[in-house]
Amino acid sequence: MEPIEFSALGIRLRLASGDNPEVVHRIVEFVEKRIADVSQAAPNAQPLQVALLTALNIAEQMYKEREQERAEYVKAVDKVRLMLHSLE
Repeated sequence: MEPIEFSALGIRLRLASGDNPEVVHRIVEFVEKRIADVSQAAPNAQPLQVALLTALNIAEQMYKEREQERAEYVKAVDKVRLMLHSLE
């Protein structure tokens, strides 16, 4: 696969990935959007601060989504257990 080039916080990056290029482009766009959001919210932040805040924001979002998925899974398992118990 041809490396994908993009610029973030004034740094040019080349990504080589075995994933579908369209997926990689969507991920890059997602990260660029989050960097822009953080940069707008903290206009005086240094690039490293923006990068770290962006990473923390993305990690927080992923953590919350995983916790929500886990809670939904536990709820579904409990429902199945109740149904199975009612059949006994």
